[in-house]
Amino acid sequence: MTRNIPERIDKLVKPFVDSSPEYIKTPICFSYWIYLRKRLQIEALTNSRKYRSHIDPFQIYWVSPGRISHYCKSRFGNRYGPYIKEGEWDQNVKPFNENISFMSIKERFKNDESWEYTPLYERLNNKYDTVEEMLNKPNYSEYIDDAEEVKDIEDILEKKYGSIYENIKKNGYRTQRELRPVKSRIQNPGRIPNAVPELDEITVDISRNGTLIWYRGQHRLSIAKILGLKKVPVRIRCRHQKWMKIREKVINSPETAASKIGNHPDIRDLYD
Repeated sequence: MTRNIPERIDKLVKPFVDSSPEYIKTPICFSYWIYLRKRLQIEALTNSRKYRSHIDPFQIYWVSPGRISHYCKSRFGNRYGPYIKEGEWDQNVKPFNENISFMSIKERFKNDESWEYTPLYERLNNKYDTVEEMLNKPNYSEYIDDAEEVKDIEDILEKKYGSIYENIKKNGYRTQRELRPVKSRIQNPGRIPNAVPELDEITVDISRNGTLIWYRGQHRLSIAKILGLKKVPVRIRCRHQKWMKIREKVINSPETAASKIGNHPDIRDLYD
C-alpha cells in the first residue's frame, strides 16, 4: 500500500481487537481507521505537491459505466495508490468487453447461459484442483453461508455473482460505505476496505487525455453495464502526468479549459 502500511494487516489487527474489552473496541478501530486515512492523505499531498490541483484519494465520482471502456494490459503499483505517473502505460489498453469476467457475466445474466460454458468457469476450473481450495479464498467464502451446499465451481459463481447481480438489480447500486455499516466493519477492522470503504469502490486510472481506464471492480462494473445503470461510484487510483498538467490549466484558466475539456468528472470540482 502506501509507505509503512502493508497490503494486508487483518491477521495482525483482528486478534488485538478481539482480545480487547468491548468498551474500547470501537475507539481502537476508529483510531486505526483515522491513521490509515491520514497516511493516504499525506501520500496524496506528497505526490501532488508540485501541482495546484491537489488530489483527494477518497473522493467518489459518479460516472456512466459506458464511460469506462478499456483496461490496461500491464499493471503497476497497488490497488490503492494514489499515483501520478508518466510514461506509455495508458497506451497499452484493451476493450473492456474483451475482459473474461465481463464476457462471462454477460453470458450468464444477459444470455441466460450456464456458468459451465463461460471463460471464467474454465479459468477457475484450471486454477483450482478442488472446490474446497476455492472456498479457502475469502473473496469466495464470504458469499457462502453453508459450505456443504456447494457442490462445484458453478455453485460458488452463482452464489457470489448471482447475489451481487440480484442485489444491484433490486436495490440499485450502493456505495461500499452504505453496504458496510460500522458494526460489520468492526468484526474485521484490519481489512483495508473495512477501514476505508471508499478504497473498495470500482477503481479507475486516468490516461493523458482523460480516458477512464478500469483498474479494479470488474464484476460490479460488468453487472452495471449489463443492467444498463446510468451511473456508478468510482475512485481514481492513478492520473497520468500529462492529465495533471491539463488539470493545472483548468486551475489557471477555467473558462478557456472548460470549453476544450467539457464536463469531465475529474475536472468538475476544479471550477468551484
